[in-house]
Amino acid sequence: MASIDRTAYPRFHATLSAQELQTLYAPTEAEREFVTTHATEGSAQLTLLTLLKCQQSLGYLPALAAIPLYIRQYLSQQLQVPPETAFQDTKYARTRYRQLIRRY
Repeated sequence: MASIDRTAYPRFHATLSAQELQTLYAPTEAEREFVTTHATEGSAQLTLLTLLKCQQSLGYLPALAAIPLYIRQYLSQQLQVPPETAFQDTKYARTRYRQLIRRY
């Protein structure tokens, strides 16, 4: 039987090495430009970038509450926002970001 990590329903790993984290979640310059174009404040940028990278990694948009802390901290470092920055978790923001990510 295949492990849960290799099924049709990808999930977050309990932990990732620094190399794996960088490989899967490091934003490119184009992604940074996309995020800064569509989100102005730190929490909005963190939310949009996190959803974008999770979509690319998992193939779907997870619930923000399900995203591990180590991913949020890594991406907040990449955006140079405080690590305690909260996600912008509103229905409007999630719908808007979903549409932006699909177009991207």
